[in-house]
Amino acid sequence: THVIDLAKEPLENLKNRAVGFPDNQAIQGDFFEHKGQYDLVLEQTFFCAISPSLRADYAKQMAAIIKPGGKLAGVLFNASMNADHPPFGGTAEEYRSYFDPYFDYCIYEACRNSIDRRMGTEWFIELVRK
Repeated sequence: THVIDLAKEPLENLKNRAVGFPDNQAIQGDFFEHKGQYDLVLEQTFFCAISPSLRADYAKQMAAIIKPGGKLAGVLFNASMNADHPPFGGTAEEYRSYFDPYFDYCIYEACRNSIDRRMGTEWFIELVRK
C-alpha cells in the first residue's frame, strides 16, 4: 500500500492513525510527477478535487504509473457539481474521452451502494490498463 499527497499533514495524520505504516510508502509529492509502478490504484476523491482541465493529464499519468494489465478502480461523480471549486463533477460520457486511449473497461456503471444523499450521482469504475 502506498499513499501519495502533495501536503505533509495528511501523511502525518495517516502515520499517527496507522502506527507502523512504512515511511517510504507515505509519499509527499506531486501525483503528476510521480514515477512509481503499480498493479492497482484506488481513486478516492482525487479526480473530483483537481481542475477539470487536468483530467486528460490525470488519465495519462494513471496509465504511466499502472502496469499493463493493472487496474484503476474507484468512484467518480456522475453529476454537475461546482464550476469554480472542488468538488468538480462531470458525466460518464465525458470521462470516456479521458480513459479510452489508455484503458479497457471492466466495470463502468452507476454505483449501487452509494450513501442515500449521493445515490444516482456516483459512477463506479474498474478500468484495466491496455
